[in-house]
Amino acid sequence: MVLQDAEVAYGRPNADRLTTMIADAEAFENVGLWHEFLGEDLVSKETMSFQVSFSSVYRATFVAIDRYQEVDVAGQVDWFTVEYVKLTEISGQQ
Repeated sequence: MVLQDAEVAYGRPNADRLTTMIADAEAFENVGLWHEFLGEDLVSKETMSFQVSFSSVYRATFVAIDRYQEVDVAGQVDWFTVEYVKLTEISGQQ
């Protein structure tokens, strides 16, 4: 998604927040460190995915795509072993 498409879909302030969130993610060595940084914006962690709030109405869903990730016996990803995620969905009011 390019910035202009995000601005049309979610409005400029939310598009700016989304692109800033993605830039922040790229700055961290692994997803576990990014999760720590996100604090309350990390709204949900599932077995292989998680959601991040980037406005009062929008959430971005990411899935682990790192083939070197470690998974515990319960099937939960150790996010500190994940370097790559994919943005799969943006949900909220449109």
